[in-house]
Amino acid sequence: MLVLYPEGHCFHVPMMVAFQTGMRRGEVCGLTWDNLDFKEGSLTVDKARLMKEGTYYIGTPKTQSSYRTIGIGDSMIQLLKRHRKQQLKKQVILWTAL
Repeated sequence: MLVLYPEGHCFHVPMMVAFQTGMRRGEVCGLTWDNLDFKEGSLTVDKARLMKEGTYYIGTPKTQSSYRTIGIGDSMIQLLKRHRKQQLKKQVILWTAL
């Protein structure tokens, strides 16, 4: 498998989510942890990153058919769990530095 961005690169997880789910760029950027169900192995699309007048914001998808639940496999679940663990570790480091 061709990997454009190795694990650890800031684009790795979003690109892997997009490649493996077929989600649009704005949908991937709109994902939050509450969109993921690790037990069911799925993610729900109910938000998207949008731009209006040069400003980005999180809003709702453009059409009703854009709202959906997508199944994800074990490799994606493991990648997202590792990513979440790294995010939490960085938060702890940030808060202890203050």
